[in-house]
Amino acid sequence: VGIAWVLDHASATTISREGMVGVSGCIFAICFVAPFFRWETNPVSDSSWMEYWHFVISMVLYDSLHSFTSILIGSIITDDHTMSDQQRVRFMASGKLTNLVCSYVVARIGLSLFHEEPTLLYGFRMFVVLLAAFSCLLFFCGQALIS
Repeated sequence: VGIAWVLDHASATTISREGMVGVSGCIFAICFVAPFFRWETNPVSDSSWMEYWHFVISMVLYDSLHSFTSILIGSIITDDHTMSDQQRVRFMASGKLTNLVCSYVVARIGLSLFHEEPTLLYGFRMFVVLLAAFSCLLFFCGQALIS
């Protein structure tokens, strides 16, 4: 909630909503990567509570940024007075369809690459980081198209 408030406050005072798409998208991508990189823990002590907190904090950040980014993009489209209602509905529906198809494709690629050896996380982590970097690039492209 705090991070979403900071971003919302920044978009209301310093940066336009259109300018926040790339920033919030990149922070969202970083929050997506966070659960796959655990905090350093002392292997001698019982540090399972640190792992739980890492997971909870990662999920809270991810959910907050997902909500903020979705609301941000939806409000930009809603407030665009040059679009008709039918164009807005088509735009939002095409975005949902694109999200569905891309999620399926990424999941299939991930499952085909990392189905044999689940104990080696290095390759999977690099895949997630590259996916997040590509997401950041797409968010900045979307920001340029909106502006």
